[in-house]
Amino acid sequence: MQGNSDNCVCQHRMGLSRNAAFSLMHRDRATQEEVMPTAQTQGEADSKSDQFRKEMAERAGGMLSYAEVAARLGSGVEVVDEQYRQRRLLGVTYHGRVGFPAAQFVDNEILSGLDTILSVLGDTDPWEQLMLLTTPLEGYGFHPESAFQILARSPDGKMMRQLAALLSSWVT
Repeated sequence: MQGNSDNCVCQHRMGLSRNAAFSLMHRDRATQEEVMPTAQTQGEADSKSDQFRKEMAERAGGMLSYAEVAARLGSGVEVVDEQYRQRRLLGVTYHGRVGFPAAQFVDNEILSGLDTILSVLGDTDPWEQLMLLTTPLEGYGFHPESAFQILARSPDGKMMRQLAALLSSWVT
């Protein structure tokens, strides 16, 4: 009976016909149900997010911990943390911890030019940066290569400027 009383109040206050008031009330309820995420839709979103992160980690050659990066670079964890905070290294939150994509290292060194590219990407979400850096690009070699792969070849200044301009255009 509550529905009828709400319907009458809606009719009276808004000067609506009975059918219009009924439609308005039920439309609002449907809208609330559509907007409010259910546990199932939230679980689906979490699953898709986990799948995306897993795929990005695989495309980046896996994720390294602070200690693993420090061992590769022959430095301490504090140095790694400083390079990360100064945006000379890309780090993403992965399973509750910062992980460093392995593709940004070659011969136990940080890819030359990576700091320039990270600077160009600015405050873009780190996962989006990783996606951009692992996406195959055409026109930089005989076959599509990711920005990480291009940087691993130590590109000349002209190619670096082109790569920076391309990546910059994607995030602005």
